Amino acid sequence: NLLVDRGTITAPQGMHITSSNGFVFLCSRALGLNSYTAANTPSLLGNYAVDAQDGVARGKVVYLAAGVGGLKVLNMSNPAAPVVLGSLILPNNGNANLIVVNNDIAVVVDTTAKIHLIRVGPLDVWNPTPITPTFLKTINHGIPVNSMAVNDSLLATTASGAVGIRLYNIQNPQSPGDGLIHQADLPDFPFF
Repeated sequence: NLLVDRGTITAPQGMHITSSNGFVFLCSRALGLNSYTAANTPSLLGNYAVDAQDGVARGKVVYLAAGVGGLKVLNMSNPAAPVVLGSLILPNNGNANLIVVNNDIAVVVDTTAKIHLIRVGPLDVWNPTPITPTFLKTINHGIPVNSMAVNDSLLATTASGAVGIRLYNIQNPQSPGDGLIHQADLPDFPFF
């Protein structure tokens, strides 16, 4: 169960959650993207049938890692009836399973350990209009990514095994090379 204010939403294991603008969005491979009110008694507003493996909400927009559907950018002004603003299939039909968004850049990871930097703007997330997402760069991470975080110039990834954390400089996503500036085993990482 997921607590939303003082109400609960029952969701399957393996779901991801994001929220914005008074709504909660549950991403699930089994159930798709479900939209709920973020109120004392949450109620289901709508469902978008897609392989919603991960999502990020900003304003009235939800960015989805949509499995073989790649990247989906949805206008959620009416959560009961999402509208696709833009989409992009990953190279080699990559299976998009993680996403983070910073400003106009979406970072999408696929199940082959590739990190895709994709321009998703400019987009006014409060008054969304259709966009054409475009590839900027693909980085071969080499091992599956478990989680990631991004800010204006850095992408941090975590992974199991020999390389626990990697930091990439993504300030200029179109520069040559992968931008790797640091990697370390998690037990040896100096900031934990």
